[in-house]
Amino acid sequence: MVKEKRLDAYLELIYELLQSSKGQEPGILEVHKNLIDAGLVETMKQVAAKLVEQGDEENAIFIRKVAVTISATIGKPSSAETYVELIQMLLQAVSSSHAEPQVVYPFLQANLDKLDDAFSCCLKAWAINILFEERLIPAESLASDIFNFSNLMAEFSLGSKASNIEIAIVGYEVAQTVFTPKAFPQEWAMTQNCLAAAYIQRIRGYKAENIEIAIIALQEALQVVNREDFPKEWATVQSSLAAAYIKRIKGNKAENLEMAITVLQAALEIITQKAFLKKWAIIQHNLAVAYRDRIRGNKGEHLIF
Repeated sequence: MVKEKRLDAYLELIYELLQSSKGQEPGILEVHKNLIDAGLVETMKQVAAKLVEQGDEENAIFIRKVAVTISATIGKPSSAETYVELIQMLLQAVSSSHAEPQVVYPFLQANLDKLDDAFSCCLKAWAINILFEERLIPAESLASDIFNFSNLMAEFSLGSKASNIEIAIVGYEVAQTVFTPKAFPQEWAMTQNCLAAAYIQRIRGYKAENIEIAIIALQEALQVVNREDFPKEWATVQSSLAAAYIKRIKGNKAENLEMAITVLQAALEIITQKAFLKKWAIIQHNLAVAYRDRIRGNKGEHLIF
């Protein structure tokens, strides 16, 4: 009997959500927070499946997205709210400071205990909900802030490096839902480039597989940005591809190094000392690493990204 009453309450809440206007979902869920559990998520999935059968794709997608958001908060709703508040505060700091590390890093340092898998989950759920449901913030602006935040997370030296990289990866993936190859080719390619760099440095998973993922991402980027139309972006991606080949575990080590050297030399035709001093210095450094490894057989230690 209790289960039947609970199911009825779930269905009433889902109906209320379906009848609500966009942006009202958080308030409705807050009022009915006693119903937020795994049972509600499962019921939402079942309702969404029935809506699809009835040809109501729009409402099915809506309910599924709300279910994803709820999934991120199950078990610790108050904690999830804390994470969302932190995410909003960090992105505001990124936006207002133009991603200045001296402004953003103190916030990160003060919340090292929250830079974990739950943060990644909440970042993804919150951002997707804002981007595709509420649309309270211009998509390009939010995607840019998340991209810049991910860059800062990838370089943040405190806390768990493994968690920091995972958060950065999630951020890049979220940014790519807006920065598509067709609509924003340059932004998409640079996001691919940074995503690849994160995978090269990734601690979790298998190192060899992470590097292969990076290589694929960079090769995809080069299908969008060519040397003629996007010379700077093309050279940047080439430089990252060389770093991946230097670090590569699969394949023939000597061939990988030769590929890296060839790619870096090509990048230097665009990235000149006069025009791009810092990038030029990084490429020169990595070229030296490649030549050193060619002689000694090392594995890409001391690369710069």
